[in-house]
Amino acid sequence: MGLGVFYTALTIVTLISLRKSISYGFLMMRTIGLSGKSGNTFDTTPTYPVFHPIV
Repeated sequence: MGLGVFYTALTIVTLISLRKSISYGFLMMRTIGLSGKSGNTFDTTPTYPVFHPIV
């Protein structure tokens, strides 16, 4: 019983941290795309068309 509760809590925490890191990754992609749009040195040719509708 105790182990089941522990594993459930662990799974929930893992899912939450995964969602946070995924949204953080999207944010980073958007930031890189924006800086590439304003003529920065980042090479954003692959990511820019994909993330353009979000921006």
